[in-house]
Amino acid sequence: MPTLSVELQKSHTHAGTLLEPGDVIELPADLAHWLCESGIARPHKVELAHPRQPSVTQPHLKTEEST
Repeated sequence: MPTLSVELQKSHTHAGTLLEPGDVIELPADLAHWLCESGIARPHKVELAHPRQPSVTQPHLKTEEST
Protein backbone atom coordinates (compact mmCIF):
# COMPACT_ATOMS: atom_id res chain seq x y z
CA MET A 1 0.00 0.00 0.00
CA PRO A 2 1.35 3.45 -0.87
CA THR A 3 2.22 5.87 1.91
CA LEU A 4 1.91 9.64 2.21
CA SER A 5 3.57 12.18 4.47
CA VAL A 6 1.30 14.53 6.41
CA GLU A 7 2.00 17.52 8.65
CA LEU A 8 -0.12 17.54 11.78
CA GLN A 9 -2.30 20.59 12.39
CA LYS A 10 -3.51 19.39 15.81
CA SER A 11 -2.06 17.19 18.55
CA HIS A 12 -2.50 13.51 17.70
CA THR A 13 -1.49 10.20 19.22
CA HIS A 14 0.08 7.83 16.69
CA ALA A 15 1.49 4.41 17.62
CA GLY A 16 1.29 5.35 21.31
CA THR A 17 3.28 8.57 20.87
CA LEU A 18 1.78 12.03 21.37
CA LEU A 19 2.68 14.19 18.39
CA GLU A 20 2.36 17.96 18.19
CA PRO A 21 1.22 20.34 15.44
CA GLY A 22 3.98 20.71 12.86
CA ASP A 23 5.24 17.13 13.25
CA VAL A 24 5.48 15.21 9.97
CA ILE A 25 4.60 11.52 9.83
CA GLU A 26 4.43 8.91 7.07
CA LEU A 27 1.23 6.88 6.98
CA PRO A 28 -0.64 4.47 4.74
CA ALA A 29 -2.47 6.58 2.13
CA ASP A 30 -5.98 5.78 3.44
CA LEU A 31 -5.09 6.87 6.99
CA ALA A 32 -3.34 10.00 5.71
CA HIS A 33 -6.43 10.96 3.70
CA TRP A 34 -8.66 10.39 6.74
CA LEU A 35 -6.49 12.64 8.94
CA CYS A 36 -6.56 15.37 6.28
CA GLU A 37 -10.32 15.13 5.79
CA SER A 38 -10.77 15.30 9.58
CA GLY A 39 -8.75 18.53 9.79
CA ILE A 40 -6.04 16.91 11.91
CA ALA A 41 -3.34 17.03 9.23
CA ARG A 42 -2.54 18.37 5.80
CA PRO A 43 -0.44 16.88 3.01
CA HIS A 44 3.27 17.48 3.50
CA LYS A 45 5.11 18.61 0.42
CA VAL A 46 8.72 17.55 0.23
CA GLU A 47 11.07 19.43 -2.03
CA LEU A 48 13.02 17.06 -4.22
CA ALA A 49 16.77 17.23 -3.76
CA HIS A 50 17.22 16.41 -7.44
CA PRO A 51 14.84 17.30 -10.24
CA ARG A 52 12.81 14.36 -11.45
CA GLN A 53 14.18 12.84 -14.61
CA PRO A 54 11.79 11.61 -17.30
CA SER A 55 11.45 7.84 -17.26
CA VAL A 56 11.62 7.65 -21.05
CA THR A 57 14.05 9.70 -23.03
CA GLN A 58 13.97 10.38 -26.73
CA PRO A 59 17.19 9.69 -28.60
CA HIS A 60 18.72 12.72 -30.23
CA LEU A 61 18.41 12.48 -33.96
CA LYS A 62 21.44 13.43 -35.98
CA THR A 63 20.86 15.16 -39.24
CA GLU A 64 23.23 14.97 -42.13
CA GLU A 65 24.80 18.25 -42.92
CA SER A 66 25.35 18.96 -46.60
CA THR A 67 28.77 20.23 -47.55
